[in-house]
Amino acid sequence: MSNASTLHEEARIVNGILGEAAQAVRDRSREIAEQVIAPNAVRYDEEGCFPKEAIDALNDAGYMSMIIPKEYGGFGGSNVDLCSMLLEVNKVCASAGVIASVHSSLCVYPLKTFGSETVKQKYLPKLATCELLGAYCLTEPEAGSDAANQRTTAELDGDHYVLNGSKIFITTGKEAGLFIVFARTSKEDKPAKGISCFVVEADTPGLTVGKAEIKMGIKASSTTEIHFDNCRVPAENLIGERGRGFNIAMEILNGGRVGIACQGAGIHAGIIEELDAFTKSETRNGKPLAYQQDVAWTMSELIAEHDAAEALIFRAACARDREPNPIRECSTAKLFSSQACNRAARRAMQIMGLKGAVRGNRVERFYRDARITEIYEGTSEVQKIVIARTI
Repeated sequence: MSNASTLHEEARIVNGILGEAAQAVRDRSREIAEQVIAPNAVRYDEEGCFPKEAIDALNDAGYMSMIIPKEYGGFGGSNVDLCSMLLEVNKVCASAGVIASVHSSLCVYPLKTFGSETVKQKYLPKLATCELLGAYCLTEPEAGSDAANQRTTAELDGDHYVLNGSKIFITTGKEAGLFIVFARTSKEDKPAKGISCFVVEADTPGLTVGKAEIKMGIKASSTTEIHFDNCRVPAENLIGERGRGFNIAMEILNGGRVGIACQGAGIHAGIIEELDAFTKSETRNGKPLAYQQDVAWTMSELIAEHDAAEALIFRAACARDREPNPIRECSTAKLFSSQACNRAARRAMQIMGLKGAVRGNRVERFYRDARITEIYEGTSEVQKIVIARTI
């Protein structure tokens, strides 16, 4: 049995334990990934274009509405189902994977969890069909890892809030139709206490999309600035309690971290698949590389770390389905998976040498895509702080 087949079998075993629904989602997601997304992945990367075919195929399967309840037109699935899909998508295209993750984990989740019934009725059906694609606006020039240092303001004016300020590094900023936005509603409270959360439509006057970043990886996922200039948002678009936005942001990010853990493990699986094929076709001293002890040991370690990452991911997903904010499980999955996939990328590149470094090679793309997994949704250093506080 090949390493790729072994990974597929391991997935079946894991999903068999977690339930038939997740296995069905994963099997169908693998079909979409292999038949629709993979043939376009190189083009997405080279052209830096929005992966339309990928998102359309996932939407047609109902998977872009994975965690939206059925009463709002969604799939009605669990976090385990969402992870089952994200693992397969990220295995072939990390850009499509992060777009799907942000849409569900960072936009849908806060609306269905903290939004009023009015907000849910207004937006969840449109998010369910991808009529609106979701994005998340937290990061600012002076509020990265220090997310409480928000400078964007929201002042109440009658039945509207007026937003002013700027956000940076917003995933899917160019294509999104709906933004979850954090802004300061009180200057008197302590920094983490004076922030509120809003849902803002992309076509709201005063909201503009700024510069798009040119990145080393996940190039088909736009990363932009978002500016607010006297942007008037209906007061009913406040998500959760006024002044409780920081707590909401942290809970949202906790789920987002599981999505990025899936990105890391998906990339990791793709690396193993590519390296498996390479080491069986390339020879050293007349024997395939796969039969050389040093290479075999490396492959074994990569597979063991990948399997451990998936186990941590499904543990976190199960915990998140049971309770709203399982901090340790989510941060542990994100820390381990992101570090493991970066190790896998470096080791695969070392084994493949210049053949692995050539543009268009999957490992070269994985190598570039992997780096961001240790940075966004909380750096590895932040995850270590978070995990230490749970002891």
